[in-house]
Amino acid sequence: MIEAIRQAVRLEKVGIKRLPKRARLTDRPVTRTVAGDSVNSDEILSIYRAAEDLLAQKSAGDDEIALLLKWARTQPQSSLAAELGYDLSNLGKLLSGRIRPKHVLTRLFESRARFLSLAPTDAEIRAC
Repeated sequence: MIEAIRQAVRLEKVGIKRLPKRARLTDRPVTRTVAGDSVNSDEILSIYRAAEDLLAQKSAGDDEIALLLKWARTQPQSSLAAELGYDLSNLGKLLSGRIRPKHVLTRLFESRARFLSLAPTDAEIRAC
């Protein structure tokens, strides 16, 4: 369990500040666990469960962003950059996954929602 907690903090970048908040503990037990010092077994269990929750939440967010970027790659980049008010070269970095500015991802989610609301449904296509 302790190694899983260390991996979550060090490799998965769960966040040394978010972990104690989710576990409803102070920072001290978390930092002691990561450092390898002795900690109460109840605290370790709470930290472990919190780490699992945060990793699951992060994984779900990564999957959602991956779908969003997959959709964005099918759109014309120049018009997408103009709609987002974002530089074309930085949009390329965003679509490749090298950068993840939250404000642009939020605008990209909104753009996709507008696109999907304007897209014709299957029934409308069959009616034509």
